Amino acid sequence: MSAILERIFQSQTKSLSEVMARILEMQQMLLVKLDSIDKRIQILERKMREGGKSAKLGAYRLARLSALELLELPDTLRRSIVAIGELGGVATAEEVAEKTGRVRNLESIYLNQLVRMDRLSKTRKGRKVFFSIAPSDYLPGG
Repeated sequence: MSAILERIFQSQTKSLSEVMARILEMQQMLLVKLDSIDKRIQILERKMREGGKSAKLGAYRLARLSALELLELPDTLRRSIVAIGELGGVATAEEVAEKTGRVRNLESIYLNQLVRMDRLSKTRKGRKVFFSIAPSDYLPGG
């Protein structure tokens, strides 16, 4: 009787290990596909930012901030808002951090402070948060 039970146990164990191996294989395939999709999204986002219209709009909005308004900002905040202007007027905290040479979490703090000051607007698209120079309607004297 124990030999029969042992054979049943071995066949179930073998079957279970085959299922687990297949699950791990499928998981790897999904991870590769997700990486590919993420890379495509990053390329599309970069192309959208580099497009002529968004770059011109970013420069226009940055120009709406007078030199005096920029000088009134602390250097840390001024560097962030100028970096967004150079990136086409719309960027994530990570992109601005790369431009300014600061860490992302510190850059995020500065960008959120600019949002609270109505100098930037903030939009969430999926998991990403985009900061953009506030439309001129929101700017003092705009």
